[in-house]
Amino acid sequence: MKMAWIQHLGITCSNIEESLKFYLDNFGMNKVRESTVPAKETKQLFGVDSSAHIITLKAENNQELELFEFPEAGEIKSKMGSISHFAFFVGNRKEFHDRLAARGGRTIFIDRGENRFVYFAIDPDGNLIELRE
Repeated sequence: MKMAWIQHLGITCSNIEESLKFYLDNFGMNKVRESTVPAKETKQLFGVDSSAHIITLKAENNQELELFEFPEAGEIKSKMGSISHFAFFVGNRKEFHDRLAARGGRTIFIDRGENRFVYFAIDPDGNLIELRE
C-alpha cells in the first residue's frame, strides 16, 4: 500500500480570528470555506460537547489547513490529541523566518553546526510550524 499525501490538517484554535489572520498574513493561504459542525457530531468525533466553527484555508498546492474553534467548550486542548509540529514549504526559509520575526512573529532558529539550520514559526496557539524550502 502506498503512503498517501496529506490533504489537510485540522488544528484547534483558542481564537480562530487571530489564527486566521496569522495564516493568511504569513503563509499566503486563501480562505475557501467557513462552516459549523453541530455539537452532536463534535461530541461523537472529538469527545467535545460544543459546536465547531471551522475555517478552511488552501495553499497553492491544494493542501488545506482547517482551523477549529469550539466556542462552548472552554479549554479543550488537553482532551484532544496533539502533534509535535507540521511543516510548510516557504521558499527561502531564512528570509521567511527573518521577515516574520521582524513583523513581531514568534520564531525559533537553531544552528545545528556544519551549515545545518532549523527554522520554525509559532502560531497564536503555540503550534510549531517548521519552515522548509
